[in-house]
Amino acid sequence: MRSNIRIFQEQFIVHIKKYRTLYHLVRALYRILTLKTFKSLLFKKHFKRNSFEILVSAKRALDSSKVKFWIDFGTLLGIYREGDVIENDLDMDLGMYLSEYTEKVDNAFYKEGFKLYRKIVIDEGKYGLEVSFIKKGIKIDLFCYSKFNSHLFKVHSFSNFPGLGLTKSIKEKGGLRVIEQYMPLKNFKVISFKDEEFLIPSNTEEYLSYHYGKDFMTPRRWDYTDLDNDNIHAIVLDDKVGKVYFG
Repeated sequence: MRSNIRIFQEQFIVHIKKYRTLYHLVRALYRILTLKTFKSLLFKKHFKRNSFEILVSAKRALDSSKVKFWIDFGTLLGIYREGDVIENDLDMDLGMYLSEYTEKVDNAFYKEGFKLYRKIVIDEGKYGLEVSFIKKGIKIDLFCYSKFNSHLFKVHSFSNFPGLGLTKSIKEKGGLRVIEQYMPLKNFKVISFKDEEFLIPSNTEEYLSYHYGKDFMTPRRWDYTDLDNDNIHAIVLDDKVGKVYFG
């Protein structure tokens, strides 16, 4: 009888320790997720409150560089569809011509208080380029376009290689996977956004529809790396690598 009681006590203690460990793990995980959620909510509020100021600051930098630029991709989609930035957006997108990019653009951003976040180059920047600047924690992505054919321009996005994270992609592949996107960029028109004038593609609906699909006016999840269902006018360039330089 005593032996059975002792076995029961030992098993009970083991279960208590096991559940206690599980409790602490769950509690720690809950704290981490809660903290991440809290930080995410704080950033969304910060982005909503300060994104326009950062956009205007980027506009001053590019105006002073005397290059043509326009509101692009997710920022364009938000302004056109919702009259503001998309609620869950985390950065601002601008387009310019690759041929007009020089160091004077970088210097103009630095004068505006931006820091270089990262620069991704293809063939030393001669074939393609994406430059990201950051100010007050808000990122501006500058996409550089070049002529592809008589009615399309090419521009590039980048992703980790399949099965690899950022660090391993850079270490094992020499950089990031190149996604070449084709866009029906034609002329431009001026719009007023919160009393500031900006250029956008004049064929706005065609432009957004070509990239995001005919249902672009309906908010939904969209993945630029999904070339089969979402980003259907893009290809992966297997013979190219986006070399990454961090600020």
